[in-house]
Amino acid sequence: MIFMKIIDLFAPIFNDAIDDELLNFIDGKLSLYNKLTEDCVNKEFKCLWFNEIYDRTVRGI
Repeated sequence: MIFMKIIDLFAPIFNDAIDDELLNFIDGKLSLYNKLTEDCVNKEFKCLWFNEIYDRTVRGI
């Protein structure tokens, strides 16, 4: 009985904390997406990604 009262007491706090963390996670992913879709950043990212794959596959680095 006491355990259920404790759960009822902390459930809203726990739910709010989970909601805040999910919102922060989604906001971070959206921010990353917005940065990576900028033309300059997108080209640089693709170039770095290609060079890494090329080095690993062709050069064996």
